Amino acid sequence: MKTITSALIILLLALCNGLHAQHAFQLHPVVGDTISNSEKVAFYLFPEITDTCFVEGLIFYQDSAYTVRISEKYKGAYELAMDSTQLQAYKQNIEKLIHYYSSLQVSDSIAEKQALLSNGLSTNKAPEYRLNAEERKQLVKESRRYLRKKDKAEDLGIWGPDQELYIKGASNSNIFKGKIRF
Repeated sequence: MKTITSALIILLLALCNGLHAQHAFQLHPVVGDTISNSEKVAFYLFPEITDTCFVEGLIFYQDSAYTVRISEKYKGAYELAMDSTQLQAYKQNIEKLIHYYSSLQVSDSIAEKQALLSNGLSTNKAPEYRLNAEERKQLVKESRRYLRKKDKAEDLGIWGPDQELYIKGASNSNIFKGKIRF
């Protein structure tokens, strides 16, 4: 009987605690609910905290109040009270900066990778090439030739673009003979 009563009390306490639990608040879909140092710098968030000390920040919503749990390198973790107008200003700032960054016409590697993944292509594995036996032999032969010519060029003291010219040149090429004397 005591075990059932104690189990019910524990269950009620857990439920009551769950009702008053903090809920993570997503500031913006691009940022998410956890704000990293790079996101803080890119979107100019929390200007009162120095960029070098900031590790991460989590925004929570509880009892109609917003709280930001900040983690810093030297101070550790602490909480800041935040009002909705300040969070709205941060959201607008993020929107403006997203619009600005998208107008720069710079290639976005993340968007390209997401497009590849959405098309069903995986970027984690190399593409498959089906080579027959003759093509494999030719590939091995050419790679050995390349490595031999590269080693020879290094022995001769040829570096940079001249080395590439030497490697790509014919094996009986006399371009570099007499150029380097020891």
